[in-house]
Amino acid sequence: MTIRSKEPLNMAALANEFYNVEGVSEVDLGVPDVSGNDIQVHRMQGGWEVDYILRFGSHLNGQGSAHIWKYKVTDEGVISFHSETGEPVPSWMRCYFEPDGFLEARL
Repeated sequence: MTIRSKEPLNMAALANEFYNVEGVSEVDLGVPDVSGNDIQVHRMQGGWEVDYILRFGSHLNGQGSAHIWKYKVTDEGVISFHSETGEPVPSWMRCYFEPDGFLEARL
């Protein structure tokens, strides 16, 4: 049986409840063995650095690529774009929506 959530949900806690059902002997959360897209947050003086990492290609054989966007978020809630690095995003993964004022925002 496969169970998916429409909204963010603590799937680990839910999966753990299935052990209470008679006849259930194993629960697999489906956590991948390879890295996927990621958001990393690092504390810096006066705020946070937020990295959004988009991975693509074959990470199973070590031939994968990544593209990284870095943002700074101050303790006052000001968000600013810092840098963009990595391999070019493949055309089939690109979003062509570019709203005005997206790079500078306030929480």
